[in-house]
Amino acid sequence: MWSEIADGFNKTLATGAVDQGAQSSHQGIPQRPVPGRFRIRRRGQNYTAEQLARAKHAFLAAYSQVGIRTWACEMAGIGSRARIDEWLEKDEEFSLAFHQAEAAALEVMEREAWRRAVEGSPYTRTSYWHGEAVGTDAKIEYSDALMTLLLRARAPEKYREKVDLSVSQVVKTLAGIDPASVL
Repeated sequence: MWSEIADGFNKTLATGAVDQGAQSSHQGIPQRPVPGRFRIRRRGQNYTAEQLARAKHAFLAAYSQVGIRTWACEMAGIGSRARIDEWLEKDEEFSLAFHQAEAAALEVMEREAWRRAVEGSPYTRTSYWHGEAVGTDAKIEYSDALMTLLLRARAPEKYREKVDLSVSQVVKTLAGIDPASVL
């Protein structure tokens, strides 16, 4: 059973598609699901083996795209994060697949950070004068902060913040006490 789930999960990772949830216009990142589109299980209801496999696969596919547990639970129709924690504790194969999905989600986030830092985010701004629109500016905004973080992650020995702490010991002589006897 888990081999079919792993195959489906790997296909989802390869295509970058999440079957549930609408796609946003922002680099294929899924939006939050439409309320009522997914059936959330009530507390105390148990999954059949097939439903359990589909729920795990749906969660892993969503998590690999968004990297946020609660959001991925909503997208997969899983009622709470506690169920994911339970699966992580009790199912070693799910735990392994979860860590693969986590690595895939990190790559999605790094790709987006790179895009914002290097390619920039285009936007348009309307200028107003005395309450009337007088023009529109189209600009591309780059993120220097994201570029700094990417450089620190890739080459920390070169780009990390250097802090020099020098500590000197000062011992004052009090009346009648020898500083050497205290140290």
